[in-house]
Amino acid sequence: MHSKTQPFRFFTRLFVKESYSLKEKPKKKILLILVAFTLMASQCDEDETLLQTNFIVQNDTSIDLIFITEAGDEVIIESGDSLAPSSAVDETFIAPADHSPFTSLTLFKTDTNGDWVQTYEQNPITKAPWVFNEQSPLDANYTLVLTDSIIE
Repeated sequence: MHSKTQPFRFFTRLFVKESYSLKEKPKKKILLILVAFTLMASQCDEDETLLQTNFIVQNDTSIDLIFITEAGDEVIIESGDSLAPSSAVDETFIAPADHSPFTSLTLFKTDTNGDWVQTYEQNPITKAPWVFNEQSPLDANYTLVLTDSIIE
């Protein structure tokens, strides 16, 4: 029974003023301060800064382009508009070629008969045509600017 109450007595004496002796009080305060600093320092080591990278397709062509998502949905990128098909959050900014969920890009246009015609493809994604632009220390964009000369 004595061993079960021993921790309770220790904490009771630690937090109740009347039970301190003059010799015990400074040692316990120093111990508590050291434990508190150790806990706070270990919490700081675990914090990671995460950076967001956005991937944007900018349609600077004279026609509307069609993008097919991985779910099979079609998204129209109107002339002069843009689409952000994907983004990533990591410890560093991620180049398009290194972004695994975004492994290929195929765009279509509609011909005069209403049929889709492939106008642009990157399979696999390459970093070269994408332009990097850091928006803030935690946010950046990789933009693929498509023009009439690129898609023809």
